Amino acid sequence: MRAQVNGRCLWCNQRGGALENVGLPSELDGQSEGTVHAEHRQPLVSFMELVERRKNLFVGLVLALVFLMMNSTILGLAVGWTVGVLVMGVTLLGLGAVTWFMPFATPQTVQMMGVRRSIIVARACAAGVGIFGLVLLVLACTNSIA
Repeated sequence: MRAQVNGRCLWCNQRGGALENVGLPSELDGQSEGTVHAEHRQPLVSFMELVERRKNLFVGLVLALVFLMMNSTILGLAVGWTVGVLVMGVTLLGLGAVTWFMPFATPQTVQMMGVRRSIIVARACAAGVGIFGLVLLVLACTNSIA
């Protein structure tokens, strides 16, 4: 592994300092290696191993929840709006939970912010989606929706 002095650290997105090449267990932004500060090597490799292990589970859960969310409107029309809103709340809460525990961002977000900040942004979005889902659940359970 050779040190580099120009470029950006994949973890913190900062320029400068002694950057090292690091092989990644998963492709990030079309590359299987990148540069990172020595102190950020372990968190980056650990996160990329998590991405590699959980990417298929993440995609499957998101697709299933989105499919259920799309059908919540049909349930609302067929059974009643309360049921449709209840299903919508559950799916949004589920999407929030999935994204919280697997905070995977797009390559463009990682390139713009670095992996560390993209995790923070993904979790903030997950919290917002989950809270909105929880509000819908409360509204459906208290029959506040006509």
